[in-house]
Amino acid sequence: YYGLGIYIDIFKDSCNCNDMYYKGVYVDRAIEGYPGDELGLQRGDYIIEVDGKPVGNMELIIANGPSPINFTICRDGKMIKFSSQRAFIRKDQ
Repeated sequence: YYGLGIYIDIFKDSCNCNDMYYKGVYVDRAIEGYPGDELGLQRGDYIIEVDGKPVGNMELIIANGPSPINFTICRDGKMIKFSSQRAFIRKDQ
C-alpha cells in the first residue's frame, strides 16, 4: 500500500484543537525515510482532515498507488496543514 509511513494508536481517536473536539488518527511515530518522517510528524499529532474530508480511520490516508495528499494535523492545540506524496510502504515496516 501507499501512505505516509506512520504507526498509529487506534485507541486514541479524538483531540482538542482550538477548543473544538475532532476525530482523528493518532500518530504514534513516523518511520524514518518516509513522508511522515520527512514532514516532521511527531508522536501525539492527530491527523484530522485529508483532502478536505474529516478522518475517522486510516482509509483516507492510505492508497493503492502514489498520489498527492493534503492533510491537517492537530498538534498542541493548533492546526497545521501539510502537502505530500504517498509513498510505497514495505510490508516489513
